[in-house]
Amino acid sequence: MLQNKFKKFIIFLCVLVGILFSLEIGLRFIDPPSLSYYRNIKLLHRFHPDYYVTLGKNIDITIKHYAGLWEGRFTTNSLGFRASDEPNPSSKKIACLGDSLVMGFGVSDKDTFCNLLDGIEINGEKFQTQNLAVDAYGSLGSAKRLEESLTKVDFDTVLFFVSPNDFTVPPGLVEQGVKADDIVEKARENDEDYRRKFQIQFELTRYSYLLQASKLALEQLAIKRHLANKEVLYEWQEAKQPFHYLRSSFYTFPEPKNCNTSSTDVKTKCPETIPTHIQCEVTTPTAKELDPLPEETIYAYNKLLAASKKYGFNLIIVYIPMQNEDIYCNQSKQHSSLYNYVIRSKAFFAERGIESIELLEDSSTICPISDYFIPGDGHLTQKGNLWVKDSLVPKLQKLRSASAF
Repeated sequence: MLQNKFKKFIIFLCVLVGILFSLEIGLRFIDPPSLSYYRNIKLLHRFHPDYYVTLGKNIDITIKHYAGLWEGRFTTNSLGFRASDEPNPSSKKIACLGDSLVMGFGVSDKDTFCNLLDGIEINGEKFQTQNLAVDAYGSLGSAKRLEESLTKVDFDTVLFFVSPNDFTVPPGLVEQGVKADDIVEKARENDEDYRRKFQIQFELTRYSYLLQASKLALEQLAIKRHLANKEVLYEWQEAKQPFHYLRSSFYTFPEPKNCNTSSTDVKTKCPETIPTHIQCEVTTPTAKELDPLPEETIYAYNKLLAASKKYGFNLIIVYIPMQNEDIYCNQSKQHSSLYNYVIRSKAFFAERGIESIELLEDSSTICPISDYFIPGDGHLTQKGNLWVKDSLVPKLQKLRSASAF
C-alpha cells in the first residue's frame, strides 16, 4: 500500500515538473511583449549584497516598452555604468548619480543626457562623464553606489539628481501602501532576513521566466484588487444620493468627437492650457513653512557629504522638473505644491554650503510636454534628454567660473 502511494507521488511529481518545465520553455519561446519588457530589465540587473540591486557588467541588451512607448539599447562598461566608456585615468570625470530618469530609461545609450554631457568643455578643460544611476534608487542607494564607485574611479564632480520619489509620495500611492524610496531603503538596510529572502527571489526570477511571470501576475492582482475596492467604495458613496447616482450612471452621454480631426491637424498652443486636475498656487512657500526632511533622507544626504569630504570631489545637486504639474504651474508664473520637495532638499544643502542647480527656470521652452516626457511613462524622450543637457551645460559653466569646481 505504502509502495503504491509512493509510486503515485513520484508520478505526480514527475508530471508536475514536466508541466512546469513545459511552461518555462513555452514562455521563453513565445516571449510575449508584456513579459519580455520585464524580463530584459531583470537581465540588465544583478543582486548587490549592500544596496540590493545594481547593473550587470559588460551588458548589451535591447529593451522595448511593453506598450510600445519606447525602445532603447542598454550597454554597460566593466564597472556596470550605463552608456559609459571605460574611465580614462588622464581625464577629469563627472559622475551622474540618480534613478531611472538619470540612468536614461526611454532612450538608447547615445541619447541619455549624461552621455550627451560626455566631453563637455568648461573653461578649456574637457570632462568625461560616467553614469552611475540605477533605476528605482532612493538617496541611500545612490549614496552607497557612489561610495563603492569612488574606490575604483576618481571623480572631480558628482551631479546628484534628486527625485521627488526619494522622500515624497503622491496621496493616491500612499493609499496603496507605497512608501518613499528613502524610507524603504533605510528600513531594510540592516535587515538580514529581508536581504536573504530578496536575494533568493531575485536570483530565482532572474533565471526562471516562469517564476518571474508568476511574481508579476501576483503583483498585478494586488493592484487590481486595490483599485476594485476603491471603485466599490466610490459606487457605494454615490449610491447614497439615488437621483444623482441614476443620472450620472445612466443618463450621461459622452461629448461628440470630430472624427475628421487628427492629432497632426491640431497645433499646440504654447504655453499649454493647465489641465483642470492640476492646482497651482500663487505664492511659493519657504523651507521653514514646510515639513523638515525625513530622518532617512538626512541620513543618506550626510553619507554623500561625508564622501565628498573624504574623496575631495565637488558635489552639485541638480533638480530636473520631473512632474507635469511643476512645468504647467511654472509656465503660468505659479507654483506647484509637488515642487516643494525641491525647496526642502535645497535648503538642507544650502545650509551646508553645497551648490544647487534648478532646471525648472528653463522649462518655458518645454511645449508640448509630450515631446519631452514620455506620456504615461514619465521618462525623458530624446528631445527631453537633449533639453536637460542644453539647460545644464551653461549652468555648470557658470559654477565653474565662480570656482565651484
